Amino acid sequence: MQVQDKEKDNAIENQITEFKQQLGQKSNQELNQVASQLESIEKAALKQKISNQLDTIQESMSLQSDNGTSDSAKDKSSKSNSGKNEDSEKKQNESAKNQKE
Repeated sequence: MQVQDKEKDNAIENQITEFKQQLGQKSNQELNQVASQLESIEKAALKQKISNQLDTIQESMSLQSDNGTSDSAKDKSSKSNSGKNEDSEKKQNESAKNQKE
């Protein structure tokens, strides 16, 4: 009976060892799958972050170019207005001179 008990013990230990190996393999496979999924998620998040930063840069560049255009338009407008003001002052001065004469 002792021989049979030892054989049973050995068989049980072999089964336990096989189960541990299978569990280890399964765990490693699952870990690899989870790791690759996390890597994919991280890549997607980084791509989104980069895309958002590029959008922000493009918006700021477009705002700068818009401001540059409007500033030059304002400069042109103020120059033309100042020229008109000078012309009207000259006309007023001339009419005042004419009235005196």
